[in-house]
Amino acid sequence: MKFLLLEDHEGVREVVELFLQMDGHEVVSFERPEPALDYLAAQTVDFVLMDWNFPGMTGPQFLRQAQERFLPLFSPKVGVFSGDFDVEQEARDLGATYFLT
Repeated sequence: MKFLLLEDHEGVREVVELFLQMDGHEVVSFERPEPALDYLAAQTVDFVLMDWNFPGMTGPQFLRQAQERFLPLFSPKVGVFSGDFDVEQEARDLGATYFLT
């Protein structure tokens, strides 16, 4: 599978990327949502694994923009990780299939 990993904390991003690669997946990772949107303009992925909170553009804004700009092409599974249980329903309403805390 090809993963787009979107995480602003470098250490977390590196560990998740390493585990996915060790499991045989291709991983393209980004620290900020804006370059990830640019990437999706030219590439497709099977799974988006993303944090929910970023400075600037938020996780919900990223998902809304990706869907508006790239549907029907933007149809990967989406997994969101957040320490905030209160955002789970919002994440699911925006297309997240998985929610990790």
